[in-house]
Amino acid sequence: MADQPARLRVLLADDASVMRLLLRTILRRYINAEFSEAVDGPGAMKLATEHTFDMVFLDVNMPRMNGLSVLEGLRRMPQYAHTPIVLITALGLGVIMATSDPIFLGDDRTGSPMFLGAMIIGPLTAWLMKHVDALWAGKI
Repeated sequence: MADQPARLRVLLADDASVMRLLLRTILRRYINAEFSEAVDGPGAMKLATEHTFDMVFLDVNMPRMNGLSVLEGLRRMPQYAHTPIVLITALGLGVIMATSDPIFLGDDRTGSPMFLGAMIIGPLTAWLMKHVDALWAGKI
């Protein structure tokens, strides 16, 4: 029997359940992952201290503690020094990716957030609007 690829542990933190559902649905098509979810910043920090995640997705505008504050807290933890962390927002130009690994978007190794703009949020929003009924019905 062939070895199964290791399951990635992914943290999704967003106060909008439809965004968590969208992220889970899209990611499941591309990666073998186990998902944990938080609805706010403190919840994300609690999960991140209880478990070690291979990838983290954070909404920028969450209640009680925003995604940028969670990002700062995670980067202070040694186990998240090189973890890919994707910050998502529907408020401004779109998506921010922050990582200390230069393989992502030519990062300058500072771990500074890098803006992707509408390249991702536009297509995600269009996909969501097209498939939202099927998502909620559990058909996707």
